[in-house]
Amino acid sequence: MCKQLSIVVLFLSLVFCFGTAASAQQPPIEVEFEKTGGGQWIYCNNPEFVRESDLSTIENPNATYLLKNEALAPDNYSVFYCFYNWNMFDIEADIEFVAQEDSVITICSAGFYLPRGEEAWDCIPVWSDYLGVNIKTLNQYAQSVPFAGETGLPKTIALKKGERDWVGKYIYNYSVVRPHMTFNMLVDFTIESGSVDVNFAGLKHYGILNDRSYHDPDAAPGKYYNDTSVKGIETQSLPMVEAGLEVVIDADTPNGENLPVKVYNQFYNDGNVVPYWMTNINPSRDAYRISKDAAAGSDMLTLEYRDDSKLGYYGPDVPQSGRNNIWLFDIYHHNTLGYEPGMPWDAATHVPNAPNGNTLDPDNPPNVDYEFNLGNFGVTNRYNLTVTNLDTKTRTLNYILETSLSSNIVIVRDQYGNILNPYTHSTADAFALCKGTNPDKKEDCMFSTEVLPGQTKSFILDVILPTNCYGGIVNILRADEYKYLQDPGSTPLPSYTEFYEYKDYFYTGDTYMKWENGSLYRYAGSLCWQHVPLPGSAAMLLANRSADFTLIKTKDGYAGRFCGWDGLGWNVAARNEQNKVYFFDESMNLIREQEFPAYIDDFSYSGGVLYVQADGQQFQSEDGVGFAPMESGVTFAAPNDTGMFIWKDGRLYQRGSGGDVQLQYESRAPQELFSAGGLLYYRKSWKSYYTDADTPNILSVSSDGVYWTDLAFPNSFYELQDVTYLDGKIYIDCRYQTFTFDYAPDETYVKVQVGDRLLGFDTPAKTVNDRTMVPLRFFFESLQAQVAWDEATQTVTVTQGGNTVTLQIGSDLAYVNGVETILDVPAYTENDRTMIPTRFLAESLGYRVEWDEESRTASISEMPAQAPTPTQTPPSVPDTVPAQQEQEAAGL
Repeated sequence: MCKQLSIVVLFLSLVFCFGTAASAQQPPIEVEFEKTGGGQWIYCNNPEFVRESDLSTIENPNATYLLKNEALAPDNYSVFYCFYNWNMFDIEADIEFVAQEDSVITICSAGFYLPRGEEAWDCIPVWSDYLGVNIKTLNQYAQSVPFAGETGLPKTIALKKGERDWVGKYIYNYSVVRPHMTFNMLVDFTIESGSVDVNFAGLKHYGILNDRSYHDPDAAPGKYYNDTSVKGIETQSLPMVEAGLEVVIDADTPNGENLPVKVYNQFYNDGNVVPYWMTNINPSRDAYRISKDAAAGSDMLTLEYRDDSKLGYYGPDVPQSGRNNIWLFDIYHHNTLGYEPGMPWDAATHVPNAPNGNTLDPDNPPNVDYEFNLGNFGVTNRYNLTVTNLDTKTRTLNYILETSLSSNIVIVRDQYGNILNPYTHSTADAFALCKGTNPDKKEDCMFSTEVLPGQTKSFILDVILPTNCYGGIVNILRADEYKYLQDPGSTPLPSYTEFYEYKDYFYTGDTYMKWENGSLYRYAGSLCWQHVPLPGSAAMLLANRSADFTLIKTKDGYAGRFCGWDGLGWNVAARNEQNKVYFFDESMNLIREQEFPAYIDDFSYSGGVLYVQADGQQFQSEDGVGFAPMESGVTFAAPNDTGMFIWKDGRLYQRGSGGDVQLQYESRAPQELFSAGGLLYYRKSWKSYYTDADTPNILSVSSDGVYWTDLAFPNSFYELQDVTYLDGKIYIDCRYQTFTFDYAPDETYVKVQVGDRLLGFDTPAKTVNDRTMVPLRFFFESLQAQVAWDEATQTVTVTQGGNTVTLQIGSDLAYVNGVETILDVPAYTENDRTMIPTRFLAESLGYRVEWDEESRTASISEMPAQAPTPTQTPPSVPDTVPAQQEQEAAGL
């Protein structure tokens, strides 16, 4: 996607790049690119925003392709395809092969990706799949792993004359493009024999992925739209250009200064010496002198596109012999359609897309309004680098990129083309580096090598500007005595061998449902699904977007909402749309709808209350009609079968008919909360970056929010994407790896509530011989009682007010204010915790205890039932380190 080059950012680079002077003694390094050849490149990003009138489906009365390439001959082809779906329904972006004669085609590799979460539009994972390369971002917060499972590629297709086939069905993760979302599709294919039309289409989605029965094979070819994006075919080369970089370092080469380079472009046919070179930019489009002085120019490929609409833009005096239907998208032609007032030529002789000249004046450049916004997006700039050290000491060469929002991918290879680790320059643990989408223009070193005295080293550097990113890349070479790029270390990469199969499941609060081929199914258990018929009203509402719709169970039926933008953050281009909750009866008849201020991020139903979150604002309603904002300081967290969990002033509560009950934990409380299939979960400990070898990955799960079970993961960097809890198994999508755990709630656990607080013990309370046993220390801390421990006699003494209770581990005798009492169950230790009978001790201190068999909850009054007779308070345990250590060792 042709993101507009930032003129302000380019201006800022003027301050930096000329502020760091090149060495005056160093001879300049020639930077001049040539096309690599080897095949042809097809690029389609026009129109950038695809609307209903741009689709090839039969519902469009003027059905049209986006791009047609007719009668392509045997050759190698690379395809880069992207746009925004500017409709309020799902569409499919696909590439069609039509055989003009018997033909054989091999799809060699492919990648397809839609941005997730807060990711940028760079779609780096598509490059990982397409190239088959691991990619790590320089900031250590993201990594991309190619799918290593069965993809079916390479795939050879034999087509008889007139037959057609589509690429999408051969891509393992192909999917619809949601409303107001973008995507990237990268494909390498070879026409082995025959003659083939290769056509790009946007198709309305009718519920069944890859169903092309709605496609109009007679769709129009598709015309060029002047919207700052381009399309077409480069017939002379695959998307790669090459340049030699011959660097010689000697004793006169200063440290830390930019090495001078010499560039050749339209403004400097004989070359210009500058302290850096710029790539991926049309200097005629940029308003600042800097790009005209430093642009390589020769790195920019030419796309051509045959489009008869061009013939309608010529001036009346242009002879037929001077007209053609071929658009040329490059730095050597104007971006003009019909004549516009103010153009520096005559209307009668106006030529659309006319040449702008091979030689231009940097002091009198073309009008930027009539030049193409080009970035060579997706093209690999390959540098064949040799560096020789003529100094008497070891020196380094550092390759630096100064950019913003570029996400450049840099692949280091040896001279034979083998991918290397960018830090060690070994073939072991090889991967590519990604610069990332830093919002401000900044320098980052992407390659460093140490060169011994008299040594010459050779490398290949492949530098890619991903489609959708910002061009105007400033390239810098600096010599020094140390490597700017240092190895930060890393954890092992995930194993990406299976595709998460539960991504389309959603939990209604009652059971799981899913959409499949446009139909709704309800889970019936034992891996069986029941079809849910949709009445006309619901079917009409959900047509073409059912996969992006979720439902929750209410007391009267269901509530539903569009969920296609959940978690996508700034990738959504129109968050003020899709802002309704729809209400259905038990038979899925549409009853009514309720509008909210913005896109609805989440909703839940619990305890007869519907909770709705719309773009950060939260609402609640008991009747689904009148919605009131949540109370001040309160936000809903997650529901499960036991009720709604809320955050209140930063603390976790469970909301019920009797009021809000705080969850008070013995150890660290959850700082986040999610739910799946009635299961609650949170990341108790999780790596935030891939170089973190110390932080363990622990997901904590619970059926009630009180007692938690920790699930441990391998020591790699994972991105938690989704959790599904089904039939006693937890399926966890960590983006590139799926994990499965068995889990069933322990029905023997007992909940203990003190006043309006539920106690979350590290060692759960449980019943032993019909007596509720709880960990002593945290239990009495919650009652604000004092606990003393005698290590020698293994005796615990609890005091509060005028009451004292003493008991010994393993003994069935206890003393309440000096009076001997026989215990049904003696105190014992479990997991380094002293377990004591709740009722006996609580009642001994004057508290009232009640038992609810249905919820297995022991409720204890907040204060003693009767105030004790005042007596002198026994001395508490001294607050010393040894005493504290003794208590902790005893589990108190």
